[in-house]
Amino acid sequence: SGEGDPRALLDEARAVGRELRDGSLLADAALVGFAAGISPVKGDALVELLEPLPLLPTGSSEAIDLLCAASVTVAFADASPAARRLLVEATSVHTRHASVRSEALLAVTRTMVDSVEGAPRAEVAESAERALTLAESADDHLLVVMASMAALRAAYQRGDFAAVDRMMPTLEHSSRMAMLPFGTMRVALCRTTNAIARGDLDTAADSVRAELELGMRLRTQVTDAAVRSHRLLLAREADRMADLAPAIRAARDARPRPNAWDAVLAAAGDVESAEQLANGAADVAPDDSYDVFLALSAEVAARRGDAALGRWCAAQLASAGDRTMMSGIGTVMLGFATHFHGLALAAAGDLRAARVHLMRAADSAGAAEAWLWWAHSQVELAEVLGALSDREGAAAALAAAGRSSVMGASPRLARRVAEVTARHSLRATATATAGGRSRRMSTPR
Repeated sequence: SGEGDPRALLDEARAVGRELRDGSLLADAALVGFAAGISPVKGDALVELLEPLPLLPTGSSEAIDLLCAASVTVAFADASPAARRLLVEATSVHTRHASVRSEALLAVTRTMVDSVEGAPRAEVAESAERALTLAESADDHLLVVMASMAALRAAYQRGDFAAVDRMMPTLEHSSRMAMLPFGTMRVALCRTTNAIARGDLDTAADSVRAELELGMRLRTQVTDAAVRSHRLLLAREADRMADLAPAIRAARDARPRPNAWDAVLAAAGDVESAEQLANGAADVAPDDSYDVFLALSAEVAARRGDAALGRWCAAQLASAGDRTMMSGIGTVMLGFATHFHGLALAAAGDLRAARVHLMRAADSAGAAEAWLWWAHSQVELAEVLGALSDREGAAAALAAAGRSSVMGASPRLARRVAEVTARHSLRATATATAGGRSRRMSTPR
């Protein structure tokens, strides 16, 4: 009756489950919807995931599945304390009815919640590794896919793209065996994410088109948002974000204000949004998109010389360390936190601290072979070194960025190199002129 439409088919299954008060059928429908990303709205997803619980036997595996799925849903939707409460409830069920499977599922969920809440990277990585080991020992392809998602997020948080590459075959195989479209789609998304960070933007553009085709074939509704995110990242490097301002404004207005889209709009060149950014910054919810908000706000502060916004961003970024600024399970990746911390400090006028952070960001990006991030850190480092009158250091950083293989692929990078080179030349000319004037004034007559 649903003519093959996943949403309609699940609604039909849910209606039958309610009529028969069949908790297992309701749970199956909810978990299939969760795996396919069919209920992107938090409220709808939670109703579907928690509705079956009273109809299930005490300690059933479905109960832990539903509670863990609900916890992850809340964590990524708005990072509210409910995510931790749902995890505690799932742990309580596991304690009374323990199994390797439930232990693995809890480890996966804990990794996801901890990563969103900003737990230390080492702890998140250890939890992710344990989850994957448990999932593989349970010989459960569904669990392996879920554990891989947690491991992917942990790897992306530390900027370990090589580790992500190594996970792809296992994720692809287990997703196919478990018939999970979300897992199969994640493989395509990871390939695009890695290509963008590495500066292979032509491959990334081709990969985005493949994402769209794959998503339509698999009918997973997470595709639209992910493809939009990757298109936006590519438009950012093409210096075409201003062209997307109407769509960005619509996305911003569709959520409670203020939100992360305010920073995206400001970074796209909207002057009014940039001027209002500092006023609403403290009221933005610390959800999974908060990293994007902080990163772009720091960039806006640096471009506008907004010292107040720079100081605020620097204070928020102080605890971020060397992790990456990201949203989702690696779908949106903007660079290492130290890069944006350096921009915030530069806006605030602390140029020596900014230099330290930008040098660290360049080192981290180089070690990760994230050449796009590396080149952007080099040119921003050149800006700071020039302001510190380190002409030799600024020239070296500019030359490094200019020699990057990414230079020809990113108009945004090329524009920044040109801007900073022009300022560097002006400073050098001004210094030479001042020096000549000083020598003339001091020459005996």
